[in-house]
Amino acid sequence: MSFVPGLEPMFGGNQSALNVNAASAIVAQQTRLRRIIVVATTTGPATFNDAATTGAAAASNAILTIPIGATVGTVYNLDWPCFNGITLSAAGGGTFAVSFG
Repeated sequence: MSFVPGLEPMFGGNQSALNVNAASAIVAQQTRLRRIIVVATTTGPATFNDAATTGAAAASNAILTIPIGATVGTVYNLDWPCFNGITLSAAGGGTFAVSFG
């Protein structure tokens, strides 16, 4: 599916990563982080970064830290440009569904 530039869906994106529950590179290219849904409650903080690899993730490129105890069904709507990619650098014991694009 493709969209006319500037007319993409505001939230939702056109790509997704499901069952993200460990530090990992979700996508390693320029994109937009659109939505994060908590699928399993966090037991520690979970941090999403603008980075292509988990090794490149740092406090200086953190986009969002999901707090301890974020409950199932919590939705974070974003429209954040990511120039390097999207990485979950610390899963915090939670599981997430992530949309981007």
